[in-house]
Amino acid sequence: MVQSKRSLARLVAALLHAQERERTRIVRLLHDEVGQALSAAGLQLDVARMDLAGQAPQIAGRIERSQKLLEEAVERVRRLSQKLNVGMAERAGLGFALERLAEQARGRFAGELRVELEPAIPLPGEAAGGLYRIAECALENALIHSGGDRITLCARSAKNSVVLEIADNGKGFALPEARKNPSGVGLLLMEHVARQLGIRLHFKSGPGKGTIVRAKYTDRESGVGRRHENC
Repeated sequence: MVQSKRSLARLVAALLHAQERERTRIVRLLHDEVGQALSAAGLQLDVARMDLAGQAPQIAGRIERSQKLLEEAVERVRRLSQKLNVGMAERAGLGFALERLAEQARGRFAGELRVELEPAIPLPGEAAGGLYRIAECALENALIHSGGDRITLCARSAKNSVVLEIADNGKGFALPEARKNPSGVGLLLMEHVARQLGIRLHFKSGPGKGTIVRAKYTDRESGVGRRHENC
């Protein structure tokens, strides 16, 4: 049973990887084509508004209102790009990506979602991506399954490591039973990502005791996380 669940986790991980590639393509399309075309149209409208400001102020006013609608469209494209941009952690850094992840989660969560992050967390791109995927999965589990009203997302450097922690005050679970549950693929996915990147992953939970997901990445060669700070 465990082996079949691990095979399923590998299959789902491969499907998610394919999904990530497609999302990256769509993000590039939105940024390079749609976003730039909208920005260019906005510049043209700005020129027309200034040309008509003295001769036809009413038309200039209409152009200004059209510009505002266009700016709203550009902002929506930007937000959609961020939402789809699964490679954000590798390019912009883990802290920035986790802030965006929490921002999206707050729209779906009625309780308190607290974020505790260092301004800049030094990490290789692949490790940042792995920790981000673990955070994404753990946060999704907390939103859907915990039933709690408080979630904390924390990432800190600690000596030569970076520690990520997602905690909730929900109903918790018994880990052996959760692994047997068909909906427990999320746990195995986190473990799969951790194994691939050498991340130490720990689950602390129990019925009625909430859940803590803790992931620790250590890179002794590059000296990641010189400061000693814990979540």
